[in-house]
Amino acid sequence: MGSNYKEYLKEGYRILKPYGSIFIVEPQKKWENNSERLISELESIRLKVVDSYTSSRFLYIQCLKLK
Repeated sequence: MGSNYKEYLKEGYRILKPYGSIFIVEPQKKWENNSERLISELESIRLKVVDSYTSSRFLYIQCLKLK
């Protein structure tokens, strides 16, 4: 995602079918000590965060669009 990630997320929500999944993979360094902000943004656009975890290099988030 670019620096305007909120617009990317809103567009992803808009085109996603109800109960569809969206998977987000971001470099861990970009969100280090700040991943809760990204999760909060996802929830603010009505995406349900199903799972989130980090590896040594990446942050993985799985969300569902609830109807």
